[in-house]
Parts: sequence; structure tokens; C-alpha cells
Amino acid sequence: MFGRTAMVTVTFVELSGRMRLALRRTPAHYYSLSFYEDPKLVVEVDSLFEGRSVPQLNALIVNQIRRSIRKKHTLPAEKKRYKPFFPLPNDIADINLELSGKPLHAGSTRVT
Repeated sequence: MFGRTAMVTVTFVELSGRMRLALRRTPAHYYSLSFYEDPKLVVEVDSLFEGRSVPQLNALIVNQIRRSIRKKHTLPAEKKRYKPFFPLPNDIADINLELSGKPLHAGSTRVT
């Protein structure tokens, strides 16, 4: 097994579906993206082991990607994320933002 060559290429051709984007400020700043139902997913997988195609591995990889999206990114599951919209909670005190050399101060906004 060791000393062999293997190559796997995964290409996402299409990932579409109805999503929910939630931006939260309390109790901590984070956002989450979740699909309402299983998304339409078109994936192309090419795998080579010692120069030979392995179609069984292709099907296994596609099924694992679908399962992961269903389990982690479809409601009621949501994956909390901080970057790029919000700094990580323990990094908040260390950030000094500037615009044209002038410091920016904390504030709030309301989206309606």
C-alpha cells in the first residue's frame, strides 16, 4: 500500500437550494448558513490509483459529501461561523480598525 500513487479530484459543478443566512449579535457575534432542505448537488469526482480509475471510490466520496452537507448544513443543524463578518470572540479587544488613517469606533446599525 505504501509507495503507491493515488490522485483524487473533486469538482463542485452545482450546489443550489434555499438557504437561510442568520447574522446574530447576541449572545455572541456570529453568522450561520443553512439549507432548508437537501440542496441540489452535482459533483464530479475522478480518482486514480496506480494510474487506474476507481469508480467505487468516486461513488463513496460523493455519498460522503452529500451526507456531510445533509448532517452539518441542513436545518435544524447550523454551523456557527465568525470570519469574515465578525472577529472571533477572544480577538475582539485586539482589533483597531482604521479608515483613511482615522480610527473607526464601535457602533450599531439596523437593517429593515
